[in-house]
Order: sequence, then structure tokens, then C-alpha cells
Amino acid sequence: MKVLLTGAFGSLGSLALEALLREGHSVLAFDVKTATNARIAQDFENRPNASVHWGDIRDKNEVSSLVSQVDAVVHLAAIIVPHSESNPDLAYDVNVLGTQHIVSAIEAMESKPLLAYCSSMAVFGPQEKPPPRTLNERPMASDHYTRHKIACEEMVQCLRSPWVILRLGGMADSRMRNRGLAPAK
Repeated sequence: MKVLLTGAFGSLGSLALEALLREGHSVLAFDVKTATNARIAQDFENRPNASVHWGDIRDKNEVSSLVSQVDAVVHLAAIIVPHSESNPDLAYDVNVLGTQHIVSAIEAMESKPLLAYCSSMAVFGPQEKPPPRTLNERPMASDHYTRHKIACEEMVQCLRSPWVILRLGGMADSRMRNRGLAPAK
């Protein structure tokens, strides 16, 4: 299967990229070029089923072109806390408008790819009740990031094609890096 992976060189993205390649998928790894992302991408640039594409999720035409080439989209690109709170306009553009570009591109296609959208357990607000969370619980925004995730979930749920929303908890692994937003030089 040919997969577009957005946010491919973030902490979660690079783990997803490795897993998709290990399972034999052909992956179009899409991310913004920063110094950190460029360093991480070096590990994947010569892999036979990986293709690195530098760009910006906020570019509707670029996103549409990429979506039209694949069978599935795994959408991980996002500005997360604390950056979503210190730069809410950029976070909205990346998180909400970027997701809208993907949804619009899928809706325009005759043969629609699967969309796997990465959301967050944070949409349930402060975790005061014991787990598990259920589908009967209503999301509750507590900051820009959760408002963005809730808006994107609503967009995805209206999509008339196959989709899945993954509400992930905290993500940490031994490779966690200090991730700045500065572009590569």
C-alpha cells in the first residue's frame, strides 16, 4: 500500500515511518524541513520504499497533489503544546487548516484513500475520572490544542470515505529530542 505520512520526522512520525516500512508499505514521508527533521530524514533517504518530500501542510495545492498519489493517509502533522499555546495562529493553520486540506483533497478524489487521523486523549480535558474513556463521553476543550483536535475530529467524522481517529495518550520513547520550530538553513 502507498501511504502518505504527514509529520513523518516528529517523535511519533519517525516511529510510524519505521513501522510502515517494516510492514512493507511504500511511504511518502512529508514534513517541514527543519534542521532536526533533516537530520532524522537521513536515516530514511536511502530506504527503498521511502520517499522524502519536504513541504508545508498549510499549502493546499501541495497537500492535494500528495494525497492524490496514495492509498492511505496517516496524518500526524501538528503543532503541540506548549508551541500551540505560545503561537496559536500558526498552530491553527497547521492543525486545523492542514487537516482541512487533507479532507478536501480526499473528498475531491474518485477513489478515496483511507484517512487515519491522530488525535489525543487530551480532548477529554483534565483526566479526573479513572480510565477507560468511552465513545459516550463528550470532548471538552481546555486549550488551543484540544480545540484544534476536536475541530479536526468533527471534520474527519463528516468525511464520506474510510477513516479512523486515534486518540493517543502521552507519547514518550528513548529517542525523544528537543524539537524546535526553526526552519533548516
